[in-house]
Amino acid sequence: MLSGRAVPLATRSSHIHPTARITPTMNTFVRIVLAGGLALGLGLSLSAPVLAQECLSRNEIQQKIDSGEVRQLAEALQAAGENGRIISQQAQLCLVGGQWEWQVNVMDSNGESRPVSLPAT
Repeated sequence: MLSGRAVPLATRSSHIHPTARITPTMNTFVRIVLAGGLALGLGLSLSAPVLAQECLSRNEIQQKIDSGEVRQLAEALQAAGENGRIISQQAQLCLVGGQWEWQVNVMDSNGESRPVSLPAT
């Protein structure tokens, strides 16, 4: 309240600065920020299916290996020149960007573990 009369809050930038009026520049800035946030949210939600990958079950993996479509994990590890041993029983065979990849955790000679993607074809 200024000079004993109430001022509608919509015309002021905040309770802290009662004399600062909301300007057209402030409105434009807020609209740009909101539009950008909306565009970013929509962009991420629409691109999520593109980033998704298909991973196979154990039976499906064995079928692909038996048919010769993909190489076994040990062969893929050797072909990629990875020196280390697979430490995870959670190896996955996934279709990433149209290519089959083994996704595993490998331990190097220093005992360091890291995720590795290996071409399976």
